[in-house]
Parts: sequence; C-alpha cells; structure tokens
Amino acid sequence: MIHINLLPSARQEAGVRPPAAGAVRAAAVLAGIGNYFVYNRFESELRSLDKQIDTTRKEIAQLEKTIGEVKSIKEDKKALEDKLKILDTLKKDAPGR
Repeated sequence: MIHINLLPSARQEAGVRPPAAGAVRAAAVLAGIGNYFVYNRFESELRSLDKQIDTTRKEIAQLEKTIGEVKSIKEDKKALEDKLKILDTLKKDAPGR
C-alpha cells in the first residue's frame, strides 16, 4: 500500500524555503534589471531618432523656402524674356530701321 504523508515537514514548519525559490526570485530580479537596460537603450534610440526627425523637418522647411525662391526667380526670368521678345519684335517692326 502507498503511504502519503500529508503533514507538513519540519522545513515547512520552520519557514525554510527550498533553494529553487531563491533561484526563481533571483531570475526575476535579473530579468527586471535586463528589461530596464533594454528599455533605456530603446528610449535613447527613440530620442535620437526624434531629434533626427526634427532636424530633417527643419531642413525640408528651409529647402521648400529655397524652392519657392527659385520658382519666383524662374517666373521673373520668363517675364523678362517675354518682354525682351516684345522689344525685339518692336525693333524689327519699327519704321526707318
């Protein structure tokens, strides 16, 4: 016949924990510390990328301003070329020349 002892052992009565409980606790603490360092690394990368995004947005704004100036200059150039064509036409059509 199988004999099963349901009474607590002397270790359990004294409050002594098995060695595995300490290992589990240590593993949990180490996992927490590891998670903290991984989180910090990703947080640092995120801040760095946010700074790069801000810098890029400022550069884009500056380039858009420059593009606007270039378009304005091209429009002015075209207007001047049209005026020169008109002047050339008037010179050719002028009487006495």
